[in-house]
Amino acid sequence: MAVVAAALAAFLLSRDGSRGAATTSRRPEGPWGRLERMPFHLEQPPRFLTPDLCYTQPPAWVLPGFTRERVRELLASADGNARDSAAMVQSAVCNAEGCTVTPTANFGLQLSTTGRETLYQQIGRFEVNTGFAYPYSQPVGEDRWSDLGDIVDLSLVQRLTWRRGNTVNLSDSHLLCAAARNDEERLRIVEALTRMSATMVWLELDRSSDVDALVRYWGRGSSGRDLRPILRALSQRSGGGRLDVVHLLPPFVRRRLNTFALPGDPPRDCYWTALHFFSLSQPLDAFVNGAGAEEILNRDYEQVPMTSLTLGDVLLFVVPGVGPVHAANHVADDLVFTKNGAHMRRPWSLLTLDEVRDLYPEATELRAYRLRQLPTAPQL
Repeated sequence: MAVVAAALAAFLLSRDGSRGAATTSRRPEGPWGRLERMPFHLEQPPRFLTPDLCYTQPPAWVLPGFTRERVRELLASADGNARDSAAMVQSAVCNAEGCTVTPTANFGLQLSTTGRETLYQQIGRFEVNTGFAYPYSQPVGEDRWSDLGDIVDLSLVQRLTWRRGNTVNLSDSHLLCAAARNDEERLRIVEALTRMSATMVWLELDRSSDVDALVRYWGRGSSGRDLRPILRALSQRSGGGRLDVVHLLPPFVRRRLNTFALPGDPPRDCYWTALHFFSLSQPLDAFVNGAGAEEILNRDYEQVPMTSLTLGDVLLFVVPGVGPVHAANHVADDLVFTKNGAHMRRPWSLLTLDEVRDLYPEATELRAYRLRQLPTAPQL
C-alpha cells in the first residue's frame, strides 16, 4: 500500500497574507461544541519541491474532440495576438481524437483579463490540462503570493491572474519562472505558488460544556474509543481547556489531515476520500477517480437534509444538468474535510464550505448523504 506523506507546513500565514501571528476566530456554539479556528497556509513538503518544477516553457493544451477550426474559434474568443494565434492554429496537431496546441512562448502575456478568463476556463474543462483545471489559486482578497514581489514585478503576477468565481488563479507560471535569475529564485516561486489554504481547529471546553452531547456528536467517528474521559477532564480543568479536533476524528482522517500524497501514489481524489471517511484500515486503491462512487452511495448511504448534517456526512457538489464534480465530508459547523482534486499538490485539509464552493463555482447544488451503518472496530 502506498504511504501518505505526513509533512506539515513549517510556517503559518494569516488570511491577509502577512507573516505575523495567525489570527483565530470563534463561531456560535452547536452540537459540536465551541470551536476556535485558525486559518493558515500549508506548504508542500520541502523534499517535493525542486527548481526544475519551475518550468520556463508553456505547457501544451490537450483539447479532446476539437478540430483545427474549433481551435481557431477558441483562440478568436480570447482575442489574443492574431499572429501568434494563427501560428498556433497552424502548428496544432489534430487527429480523430482531438487537437494538441502548443502556445507560443509569450502568448500568455498578450491576453486581456477577459480573454484569459474565457480561454483558460475552456481549456480547464479537460482535467488533462492540470495547470488550467487545477491552477495555482487563492481566495479573492487574500495575498499569499505577496513575497513573489521579491523576485518578479508584482504587476506581472497581477497581469497573469484570472478569476473563476471567488478565486484568483494563475496558470502561466512559466512566465514567472522565465524571469527568475537562478535556482534559488525558481524554488521560491514554486514554494509561493504551491501554498494551500487549511484550517486548524480546537474544541474549547469548560464547566458549562455538555460533555454528553459532545460525546454523542464526536463519538460517531471514534470507532469505539471512549472520548468521555478526555472531554470531561478538560471541561473540569480550572479555566477550562481545549483539544485539537484532529484527536476527535476517525483514524482515516487523522492519518491524512494536513498532509500531501507521495509522488507515484494512485490518484486518490475527493470521492476516494469522502467515501472512506470512517474506514478503519487502509482502503483499497481500486476506488479512485470517482469510479464506483454512485454505486456506493446508492448501496450504503441515504440522502439526508442539509439542515441535519452530522460528522462524516458526504456532501456532493453538483452542477445542475451535469452531475457531481466534487465530494467532501461535513465535520462541524461550516467546516468540511476535503481533498480538492487528485493532484499531489492538493492536500487533505479542513476548509470552510464557502472556500470549497468557491473552487467549484458551477456546482450550485449541494446534496448530503449519510452512511447507514458505521464500521465496527475489532474488540481488543
